[in-house]
This record gives sequence, structure tokens and C-alpha cells, in this order.
Amino acid sequence: MGLRITLASDLAPRKIGSMEETFVAFARAARARGHDVHLLGRPPVHPWFARELQACGATWTEIAKVEQSFVGGVQWLRAHADVLLYTLLPLRGRLALQAAAAWPTQLIYLDETSTPSGWTRPGALRRAGYQLIHRRMHTYLCCSEYVRQRGMALYGLDLSDARVIYNGVNLDRFTPRASRPAGPPRVMTVINLIAEKGADTLIEAFAQVPVPDARLAIAGRGIQLPMLEEQARALGIADRVDFLGLRDDVQALLHETDVFVHPARWQEAFGYSVAEAMASGLPVVSTDRGALGELIEDGVSGLLVPGEDPPRMAAAITRLLTNPDEAARLGAAARAKAVAQFDYRRAVDAMIEVVEAAGARGARSRPARATSSARPAKARPGSSAPRPSPCS
Repeated sequence: MGLRITLASDLAPRKIGSMEETFVAFARAARARGHDVHLLGRPPVHPWFARELQACGATWTEIAKVEQSFVGGVQWLRAHADVLLYTLLPLRGRLALQAAAAWPTQLIYLDETSTPSGWTRPGALRRAGYQLIHRRMHTYLCCSEYVRQRGMALYGLDLSDARVIYNGVNLDRFTPRASRPAGPPRVMTVINLIAEKGADTLIEAFAQVPVPDARLAIAGRGIQLPMLEEQARALGIADRVDFLGLRDDVQALLHETDVFVHPARWQEAFGYSVAEAMASGLPVVSTDRGALGELIEDGVSGLLVPGEDPPRMAAAITRLLTNPDEAARLGAAARAKAVAQFDYRRAVDAMIEVVEAAGARGARSRPARATSSARPAKARPGSSAPRPSPCS
């Protein structure tokens, strides 16, 4: 009998990105193996994401509907999740606490949350909360070795048996271009326009690149956009900086790019956009924050620079724009590494393997059920246990 799998995330799928593709691929692969799949997430839901989920028979519920009533959410999880895989949610958040109470639902936490550079170790009481949730988990997954080490150092968790599964990208979608298109040199980044992502550092660095016809493309949106536009004007480069907004065609934009830059200020848990650029055969300049040093070997598959250091970033960009042979060598090595380590199909297969192992354990504790699509348990008066629905 198949499992009832719930994948919960703080993600609001607004674009066709690698994380969104991975979630859809997970749902499709799990359904093909006979499991029921339900997703909990945030609106808005991109039409492509909704269609793909519906096509494979997965269902969707807004996570807020499960969180709004503690008891109702616990009942919902017991009724609809043999296994709960949750990610991009606080380790001690409301859903985690509901899941901890929803025995025998098996818990798997995929830690792929980036953290501010100055984030310090929480106090003893908070660490005790993390450890309590951790003991309830079947498996603690990490999207990088950096994340595993951080969990031990900051949360005080014993993650010696935690499994590292690198995030993946679609290697058929992100491919090297056949030839360079005509036009001026192009530098690009794909980031959320928030302070932690460091777009301001990149704009300041780009103003110092002595290649007068080079252009900078910034794909993404966020609260910093007006400030960044003003920064480009103040530096006299507004006519060479293109703000592209949120895009679904990143793979096409990368084919028009000569150097990809990731200027993160915070400690990255992984770096999806870096992996996409690597898979596209591009030379990457990245800050050495968090797990980014696991993706990029400095001087071999890209160039690493210190965070918040515009002169060093400018020098690395200039080096690649003015040395096409080195740029090509780094790009080829980046593609090879992406193929070897960052294939999203490999990540999905590994996650399903862990989920099925958790389901087998949970089956020994859960009473037999008549079907694989049980209805929610009746909620207590004053509580709410939402029903799953097709994603539409």
C-alpha cells in the first residue's frame, strides 16, 4: 500500500525555478511509485506549478489553514500524512510543533535555510526546543555539509547521522549555449532583491569594472529595487544596468551571459542560482559564504571572493571578461561538477528513498487503513481541519 506523503514548505511558487521544479519532480516520482502526495505551501501559486501538480494527481493546501488551529492541524496531519517532509520552515515553528504532536506521522526535516552572517547561537531554552523536535524526527536532511555543521554548532544537535542531499537543478533545462550571441559583454545575477543577497555590492563592483561596454542584468524582485535603481543612477551606470524582474526564462537569459555573479552577504545554505549558472557552463564569481565554497572550487570551477568587497569582486569580474580562455575553462569545469553533483533527479530519488524508509517505520505504529486517501479526522469544536484540494 502506498504512503500518504505531505511536503510542506514556506515556498510561494511564483516562478518556474529549480526549487519549484524539484517539488514537482518529487510529486511526480512519488505518485509513479504509488504514493499519495499533498503539498502545503503559501500563495500565490504559479499556473505552471498548479498544472503540473494537478496533472500528476497531487493536491494542495495553504499552510496557513493547517496552522490556524493547533488541534485541527494535528488531526489533519494524522489523517493525511504517513510521512511529513518539511523544509524552509522554522525548526521550532508552529507546523513543527503540530507535527511533533501528530504521532505516528513520521517527520523528515530538510534544512535548506540560509542565515544572516551575524546570527549567533540561540540560548539554552531554544536549543532544548530544537533538540526536542530533533528527537521526534525520523531523519534530518541537509542540503549541504555547511548546513550540517551549522546545525551542530548553532542548534546543539547531534547530526552525526544526518544525511546530506545536495539540491539539484534540471540539467536538461540548464545547458551550455552553442555559441556566444553578438553584443556587448554581459554580467548577470539572479537573486531576491533583499539586503542579505548583496545586489548593492554587485552594483558597486560593476561600476569599477573597466570594460565600458559591459552590461549588468539583475533578474529578480524585492523590497530593495527602488534603492538599487537609485544606486545605479548615483554611480552613473544606470544606462548599463538592466533590472529584469521575476523571470521564468532564466535558462535563456543565462545563454546571453558571459559572467555570472552571486554577491550573497548572508550564509547561503546552498545557492540554486549558482548551480543553474554552473549547469549552463558559465564562469561564476561568488562570495565565499556558507555552502558556496562547496559548489565552487576557487580557480577550478569558478572564482570565490570575500563578501561585501566590491574591489575584489570587480577584479574577478574583469579577469573573466578580459580572459575568455580562462572563462571557458572555468565554465566547462562548472558544468562537469553540476552534472556530477547537482542533478535534481538524483536529489528527488534520494529524498523518496528516505521518505519510504520513514514510511516503513511508521507503518509498524499506525493502525491499518482501508484506503490511501483517508478523510480528515473530525475537528474538535472551535478547531479547523482543512480538506485537501486539487491545485487550481
